[in-house]
Amino acid sequence: MNDHRPAPRLAEVTAEAGAILVAIWTDGHTDCVNLSGWLETGPPYFHRLRDPVVFARAAVTDHGLTVEWNGDPDLALDTVHLERLAQEQAGTGASQAARARRPDSEAATA
Repeated sequence: MNDHRPAPRLAEVTAEAGAILVAIWTDGHTDCVNLSGWLETGPPYFHRLRDPVVFARAAVTDHGLTVEWNGDPDLALDTVHLERLAQEQAGTGASQAARARRPDSEAATA
């Protein structure tokens, strides 16, 4: 089953100690995402985010579709992947979470 919903959008992000990113979505939902595993397994370019000073510079960019660090567009995480990480950490399947975030009228027909 393909999920053709638009990409999730962020309203705000806050970086916390331990590579935790608090994501506030435009629908009002909040996720606390531990990015430490992502930083360890990702490309070496992202290892700079292990530095708490750099990690603290997280900002929402691209009209809410990206988290960017240090003003570097290559040092970024898109919201589709951020949402997927949040779902994995919450133990929620992607399709179940997508249905839960749709308006009631859409969820009833899914």
